[in-house]
Amino acid sequence: MVDEDIWRSSNASNGLSTLDEVIQSCKTAGFNQNKVCIHVTSKPRFWAKYGFYVTRGEGLTQAHIAEIANIDPVPCVRVPEVYVIFSCRQCVYILMELSEGRNMRGGSMERLRWKLLSKPFYV
Repeated sequence: MVDEDIWRSSNASNGLSTLDEVIQSCKTAGFNQNKVCIHVTSKPRFWAKYGFYVTRGEGLTQAHIAEIANIDPVPCVRVPEVYVIFSCRQCVYILMELSEGRNMRGGSMERLRWKLLSKPFYV
């Protein structure tokens, strides 16, 4: 049962999954996950970030930053647009745009860290 306090972006897509479908997808993935790819007609369409430590404020902040950062048609950083924020039984769900891109974990992050640390730093 979804709580009454639901935030929706004015850009929320008509192809959005129902909130019950989002909850079920997250439940199937398990609550040890931080995010789940939501499929619509067998195609990945949205990310859902969820958990008992995820907050409504986090989703609203991301929505605000995305609105500012994504004005530039070629931004240096792409912030996924937030479509819906809701909660169910004290678990907050943030449904957002699926962003294609590379993950900075593992080797890529280590190489980036090494590059940054190997450069001279002046105060």
